[in-house]
Amino acid sequence: VVGMSLSGISVQPQQLLTKGALYGAILLGAWFYHKRGASRLVCPLLIVFWLGLFSDLHIFPMFVAGRQGVPFQDHLLASFDRWLGIETPEVMAALARVPWLQSLLHHSYGTLVFLLTAAVLLPSLLNRMQAAKELLISCVLAVLLCFPIFAVFQAHGPWVYYGYEPSVNQDAYMSVFASLKQAPHFVMDLRYRNGLICFPSFHTILAVLAGVALWAIPIARWLGVTWSTLIVTSTVTTGTHYLVDVLAGLAVVALSVTGAKLWSRWESKRNQQQEEANGDVKQSHRDRSTSPCGSKRQVRSAVHSPYDSSHAVG
Repeated sequence: VVGMSLSGISVQPQQLLTKGALYGAILLGAWFYHKRGASRLVCPLLIVFWLGLFSDLHIFPMFVAGRQGVPFQDHLLASFDRWLGIETPEVMAALARVPWLQSLLHHSYGTLVFLLTAAVLLPSLLNRMQAAKELLISCVLAVLLCFPIFAVFQAHGPWVYYGYEPSVNQDAYMSVFASLKQAPHFVMDLRYRNGLICFPSFHTILAVLAGVALWAIPIARWLGVTWSTLIVTSTVTTGTHYLVDVLAGLAVVALSVTGAKLWSRWESKRNQQQEEANGDVKQSHRDRSTSPCGSKRQVRSAVHSPYDSSHAVG
């Protein structure tokens, strides 16, 4: 909120009310099923709530970071691709000789939202809650890693640097980015989902994280791997990203997944310690209740006082 105020960014109140009503309904549903004892439905609803909330909230710091007046560094990203020996226009030219693969990758690029939906819902509904939680944690960590980089290192995309037309229309992205940079006051649209980050590729990050989440489900494992691989490859073949963007995205994925796994391990160890502590307390209570001496009241009643009325002298 402070960043938006300092950066001259606002959001339409009616959009906030609509989103609030939606997430309120999801929480109400979770509460309803909790009261009915249907815990298998509570957890999926909560996972959907948190991932949906993250999906909407992450664009706030994204726009604040994009508002910063830093120069675009497309020439550096292109130079790194050149050093690697693989530049985006060359990849596009080579792929043009294989029309069926070019078409497959082109259509794969826009399916990220469906892959993410599957990665959110399937682990939750099939009782793979650890995979669902790790997806959420990984996404949060990826944002924490990428947005500070985006605030100080920005780029348009290879189609601007090389001067070609990407196969995926980028007019909305260019229009929003230009307005964000130039408008004295920018009104943010919560429906915007095209992203702004060129480096690292957030398209790559989300696709691979979704594939990792689906790996926990044997029947969807290889479908998830194939699907996410097609999307990652398409970020270069459609001309929307430099190769180095993808490589940086994969590095962010590695750090994010590692962080999520460490969190799960710590949480599991903490829960185990709590269960052991609770078990020790219960065992201690059982030992006292079954002790030969019995309770304090039983001990007092079992010992006859020398001044008991039954032994009193007339």
